[in-house]
Amino acid sequence: MNFRFVYEFGRIYGFNTIRRVASYIISSLLIPLSLLFILDIVSKGQLLPFAIVGGLTSIVVSNALLTMTDAANLRLQWKIQDLLAATKLGPTSYMFGLMLNNLFFALPGIALYIIIGLAYHLFTPLLFAAMVVILILLYIAASSIAFFASFFPEHIRAVWGYTQIISLILGLFPPIFYPYTLLPKDLLYVFLILPSTSASILIQNIFGLTPFFQPALYIFPIEVIICFILAAKFVSWRRK
Repeated sequence: MNFRFVYEFGRIYGFNTIRRVASYIISSLLIPLSLLFILDIVSKGQLLPFAIVGGLTSIVVSNALLTMTDAANLRLQWKIQDLLAATKLGPTSYMFGLMLNNLFFALPGIALYIIIGLAYHLFTPLLFAAMVVILILLYIAASSIAFFASFFPEHIRAVWGYTQIISLILGLFPPIFYPYTLLPKDLLYVFLILPSTSASILIQNIFGLTPFFQPALYIFPIEVIICFILAAKFVSWRRK
């Protein structure tokens, strides 16, 4: 792992972009904040804790999936990947550079939701620390999926379709903004193949919002490892 490259690439491609175009931050907050408002109104406040922890999860997933558009754009349009592949740099360092880049975009939204959670007395230091660990692992898993998927489109226009489909699967269907107990048991086990499902269930369990669901505790780490291996070992890093 080339940590110097990861830091510099993330800083230049991510942090500097935010400084120039702040609208990226606003756009990343629109959907989670809209859902928080709608859930609060519709449920008369009963689903507000789900909306807060779900908003944090949603921001992490949505920004992680930006890795797909970034990686595909740098590969197909700018040809940056070809330049980096000609060096000793490997795909893992490149992927983590993209992950750090998109993490800068996620930080303002995460900070806003932390403030909201503190205002509603939802967070304690221990619960918050446990949630952070889960969200970091989820960010790695979702970014790995996005990085792996970025090598399939052969034209930049096709990337947007792939991204929308993956965003829908990982960010809408799983019980991110609603209790996992609402899902039929058979469907719940189908959704457990998605890391965002098991991560959301664990977060709901940590905050005492839903009953403890033991399978998620075992499945989630395995999913993170599998997703990372797919991205690190099974991508076409160098053109043949």
